Amino acid sequence: MYDINGDGCISKGELGEIISSVHELMGRKHRETEERQAREQLEKVFRKLDLNQDGVITIEEFMESCLKDEVITRSLQMFDSDL
Repeated sequence: MYDINGDGCISKGELGEIISSVHELMGRKHRETEERQAREQLEKVFRKLDLNQDGVITIEEFMESCLKDEVITRSLQMFDSDL
């Protein structure tokens, strides 16, 4: 869904597009402060997900990062009917 060019990985540019789209959906349009916040968020999220620091996020890195993050794990548990 986020792999815009279909190469099997998410690049920083692709993640940036996603974050910009989310900010626009939230009504945060192109003001300097919002753009700076979006860039900072992009850097933070990309560093967290790109585990081997090769400049792309693979599905394996994404899954491993999500499983290690307690907030994400708890959020996903609402979809598990066995819990």
